[in-house]
Amino acid sequence: MFRYKLLSLFLISSILSYHVFSKDVLILDVRSDQEWSNGYVEGATHQPVSKIDDNFQQLFPNKNQKIILYCARGGRAEQAKEILSKLGYTNLENGGGLMDVSKKFNLPIVED
Repeated sequence: MFRYKLLSLFLISSILSYHVFSKDVLILDVRSDQEWSNGYVEGATHQPVSKIDDNFQQLFPNKNQKIILYCARGGRAEQAKEILSKLGYTNLENGGGLMDVSKKFNLPIVED
């Protein structure tokens, strides 16, 4: 039974990882440049919350695209979610902090 549970968890984790890495999902790190340089979730795009504006729509025109936002603990991710919602984005998720997203989607943290 224990093996079955481990296998099930592994499969679920793999499916989530695949889903996150698909081109339909954007993982958006909204932390500062300094925080980003200390490490980020593999596959993430960086856009500090203070720099999210109308130009974001030119970079990511699909307003129905799944966007998972994260920061250090989730506060700035929630701010970014509100900003993007006002810009018309509809499929937003506050992933919480860096470690939360890494664990939830089984994604490594890249440290340059």
